[in-house]
Amino acid sequence: MILTKRNFAISVFLLVTLILLFTLTGCGKQEEQMQPVPTGTGQGGREQEGEVSLAVTAAPVTDQPVNDTEIPTKENVEIPEDAIELSFAGRPLLEYLKEINGKTVKINGYMSLASPTDGCFLYLMDSPYNDVPFIYDNSQMLVDTIEVYPREGESFGYSVQAITVAGTLEVLDGELMTDEYGYDISYRIKDAVFIVMDEEDMDPSIRNWQKISGMGTIDALYGMYNYLWLVVDWYEFYYEGGEDEDGNRIDGYFLYPDDLNWYINENLPYVTEVEDYFGALENMLEYADTDGDLLPLMENLDKCIGLYNKAVSAIENEEWTTEEGYWEELGNEETRYYMNDGEAFIEEFGTLWSEFGEFIDGYRMK
Repeated sequence: MILTKRNFAISVFLLVTLILLFTLTGCGKQEEQMQPVPTGTGQGGREQEGEVSLAVTAAPVTDQPVNDTEIPTKENVEIPEDAIELSFAGRPLLEYLKEINGKTVKINGYMSLASPTDGCFLYLMDSPYNDVPFIYDNSQMLVDTIEVYPREGESFGYSVQAITVAGTLEVLDGELMTDEYGYDISYRIKDAVFIVMDEEDMDPSIRNWQKISGMGTIDALYGMYNYLWLVVDWYEFYYEGGEDEDGNRIDGYFLYPDDLNWYINENLPYVTEVEDYFGALENMLEYADTDGDLLPLMENLDKCIGLYNKAVSAIENEEWTTEEGYWEELGNEETRYYMNDGEAFIEEFGTLWSEFGEFIDGYRMK
């Protein structure tokens, strides 16, 4: 369905390219890594051809594992005891990998969000919720990413939890292999299986990740950030225009306050009231925080709620200016809104997003 200014088909995703706006503190890798879970194409739902989806995924709250299929564990998947152990922290050089070429290896890590959805292979990375593999050059040293391929005729499921991969190390002889996403690799793990790591087998510093990720806590917070970004930056979203079924021009448009109000007040996924949504997130964190490790997330969520309230109050009080004119990105004349404190809201969002990113990065595989 083609969207019109007063008839929004606000469907199932909001892709936010925050990397262009915010530099997260700490490790340089985190700049590329920390983005709300991407589920589409385009930038912030904008400048896409054809139909446009402008929405968020507000993940449901649950105290159950998010996996729909049987979780592979050491109880139902065998990891060879004699497998040579690799680690991202060990930074093995290519020369060493050549020495053990063809041997069975195992390594702990996290599935990248960029891994193919059909499970034909996966990007194993040293940090969770990373959607940019090979941030560093891994050709001469294993740094942050290795490609892993399943046994013939099999495919991988997906898990947000820390996993152990085991398979045959293959070092390519003098030639690089280019995968379907254009990454060149000089080695990989093939004929592989994986299991979700037991907490008892994990470094204590990352043990809590299994619990909060398995419960869907991090998924829910990512959804919250997508939702908050829409509330904060709604006035920069637009539809560039298109054609109806008869080939007639449909004008492009920017979002209007009423469009956002409709979404905030009437269409928040999974809950009927915004307060219930944020309250459910708070309850989830309290339930998961058995050791006090999630206090930074709780404080971060409280500040996000504060930003949300300020942004919504500004909208309700009509704290904006408008500009009429012809807009090249739309190809027609249109009214555009600007929030008076919009830049301050965006800056505050960036600070909170950085805090969240630093917390996630604390679970980097040791």
